[in-house]
Amino acid sequence: MSSMSAVLQRIPGDGFTMFIDRIIDQIADAVVARVHRLLHQSAEPRIAPRWVDLEGAAQLMNTTKDAVRGMARARLFPVKKMGGRVMIDIRDLEKAFNENTAWM
Repeated sequence: MSSMSAVLQRIPGDGFTMFIDRIIDQIADAVVARVHRLLHQSAEPRIAPRWVDLEGAAQLMNTTKDAVRGMARARLFPVKKMGGRVMIDIRDLEKAFNENTAWM
């Protein structure tokens, strides 16, 4: 006896119809849950930060905080000090990248 036959025999009444109804209910529940999740994800505003700290700049540039600090000291881009934190405008980072392109 196949596993499908065994499942259908354990379901009272018209086993096949009840089995299909259960499958349809499970699929419907999964679809509702996924649609709900997608609607809530798209409802959240996606705002990119304009200012980043040294760690954020290092992540963007795939380097270390010390390397970012050295670039700032070399005046590749300006920084702002706010309450003890060093903040960098992302537009200044992009400008520094565009102006300091080297061909190899």
